[in-house]
Amino acid sequence: PGTPFIEIKREPIPATAKVSIEAALKTSATAVAGTFLSSNFRRLYSTAKIPDSSPHLIRNVEKFMMKIGKDCGITQDEVTKFVGDLQAECLGAKNAHSPSSDRMGILLGDNKVYAQMLWTSTQKVRGREFCSFINQALREDNQDYLQDLVPVVRAINSLCVGRSQVFTD
Repeated sequence: PGTPFIEIKREPIPATAKVSIEAALKTSATAVAGTFLSSNFRRLYSTAKIPDSSPHLIRNVEKFMMKIGKDCGITQDEVTKFVGDLQAECLGAKNAHSPSSDRMGILLGDNKVYAQMLWTSTQKVRGREFCSFINQALREDNQDYLQDLVPVVRAINSLCVGRSQVFTD
């Protein structure tokens, strides 16, 4: 699923006895699929909006996980359980349907905090955390994955990136 940005080509090691280490380790990298400027991620991110409600945010997460999960051999039932576990952890609850009172604000529209909590969650499916799947999708630049994921990434970034601030000493 997806095409890597860089392909490493290793040149064969010369058979002569006086081969320098530099020649033996010589590699050349060639661009295969383009650069960040031509990436699907950049194109989609430039117009993406943060989901307007917690249900919309988690729907994006579930749709993304269903797509990437299928390609990773993860069943729909495993994905559904994983997304439920993510929600429950973020809401400080035993399950996604009974949030703790101190986290009720997340359900009332604080999608940026919710997205940040999803990103840092320790819940796993098949030994992988949610952030691992996000990173895979970003590396592969797979448009099918990114359509649902980019709004979630935009929400995560909204608490991490302050574009309008200038920091001085």
